[in-house]
Amino acid sequence: MTRRTRSDSTAMAVEAAQAPRVVPPSNIPLSDAELTFFVSIIEEMARVEWTSHAIELAAMLARMMASLNEEQTQLREEETIVTKPSGTVVVNPRTRIVRGLLADIIAMRQSLQIHARAKNGEAHRVAARRDRLKDAEGDSDGLLARPN
Repeated sequence: MTRRTRSDSTAMAVEAAQAPRVVPPSNIPLSDAELTFFVSIIEEMARVEWTSHAIELAAMLARMMASLNEEQTQLREEETIVTKPSGTVVVNPRTRIVRGLLADIIAMRQSLQIHARAKNGEAHRVAARRDRLKDAEGDSDGLLARPN
């Protein structure tokens, strides 16, 4: 088994610089709305990290995200609580579809390793980093002097 090239090596820097642009897979056609999501998904990782299979998963994720967007738009128009013709008030069945799509999206992001923990690390490290950044921002009410 060959070892992976270190990400901080010159060889990897050359490989990353020469990596071709990631394009949608031909076997999963994407609409314009889906393509917008695909581009943002692909930007989550370096081009050299994308395998053919991962690109296909990214295209499927883009489809799910576009579907979720459509379902949420329709749900806003229809309201969360609806009245059946019989007069019974029920939760709009579309809410179940939205929840299912959200769960599928989260699972796909985890599969692709583009979820928060994979990108940022353990929660306690993220919290410590955020605290340092907040401290660096200074106070927001402008009462303390700040360097120019």
